[in-house]
Amino acid sequence: KVFSMKTLLLIALFLSPIFATTLKTLIQNTLQSHPSIEVIEAKITHNKENFSLSQNFADPQLYYFQNTINDNQAMRQKSLLFKQTLPYFPKQDIALEGVQANEDILNTKLKQQQLTLITALKKTAYSLWKLEHLLMIIDEYQSLTQQNIDLHTTYTSTSDNQHMGIMSAELLLSNLHIQKSQLKAEIRSGYAQLSYLSNSNINTLALELSMPALPDLSTLRQSLAKNLSLELKNKELAKQDIQTQQQSLEQYPDIHLSLGYSHRENFDDFATFGIGVSLPIYGSQNSKIERSKKAYLIQKHQQKEISLNLEAKLIASYAKLQFAHESYTIIHDNALPQLNHMFELSTSNVSVGADLFKQTDILIQKLHLQQKSITAIANFHSELANIKKLQGSYQ
Repeated sequence: KVFSMKTLLLIALFLSPIFATTLKTLIQNTLQSHPSIEVIEAKITHNKENFSLSQNFADPQLYYFQNTINDNQAMRQKSLLFKQTLPYFPKQDIALEGVQANEDILNTKLKQQQLTLITALKKTAYSLWKLEHLLMIIDEYQSLTQQNIDLHTTYTSTSDNQHMGIMSAELLLSNLHIQKSQLKAEIRSGYAQLSYLSNSNINTLALELSMPALPDLSTLRQSLAKNLSLELKNKELAKQDIQTQQQSLEQYPDIHLSLGYSHRENFDDFATFGIGVSLPIYGSQNSKIERSKKAYLIQKHQQKEISLNLEAKLIASYAKLQFAHESYTIIHDNALPQLNHMFELSTSNVSVGADLFKQTDILIQKLHLQQKSITAIANFHSELANIKKLQGSYQ
């Protein structure tokens, strides 16, 4: 049995969501295998080696000495000298804290990169949803416009007044063709971007969006404390504080031990033992401490700047969120119902040979409203993704 074209189209529409990739799957792919994440993970693995290295002493030094005095002289000797530096004991503990602080920073940067990719992935997916739904509307209006042209063509033999309406409808049809071509190009570009972000080949996307309720601004503001840029700055402040402590400990000298053995041909061999310390008498350590403290103050000012910037970004994003929500509400509660009524009246008149020019004008207005409605939904979710990034949320 041969299937009709309409039947095949219905089957394709039914099966496409089954084989299409979900946004959740794309996010999982991104978190598991994106190269930019793997780079930071490699840095974290590399940093773990520093834990054991921070507890190791500096490499010892071994020297060999021999002089040119005659063998019958007591000063004639061949010597081996072993030297080892023993750090002031708290230095290794603070070095270990420094390695841990560095790992904390890398882990936060990893979360930042993950969230950046997730946000970009979401926004690209929402954009694709918008483009594909705009394309569906264009197809619908192309079909409807063509039907009106075909219907009015039958009246041209008895009424010359229909020519202007047909020309207007044909102009709309041409414009719809151009929009359709542009949308298809943007969709191809969108899937290419989606494939890069998810590190996989994506051709279809299963995603359903609607306009949710407007969230409360005060509730959103409370979650800003979890912002990853703020968390990173806190980690950097902790590391800078450890560096200041390290500089302070440099005022306490390390101990340098030396052990030697000397061989003499005609006299007794002998051993030597020595101990030494460095003398911090030039004030270099104090200068380094002050420099480290100033670096800490700079980081502290940056922390305040980040907090203020987060509040400004939230207010700006929330304003866009409100606009998208209000636009959608106005369109669906006021404009579309009125326009639908006008469209129904116009459609009934067109069926009896009324002015197609007016019908086309109403059609254009309705198309614009539906396009704005779809755009409002996509913009709302896109801006919500920005806000979730500000909150440090992976949801």
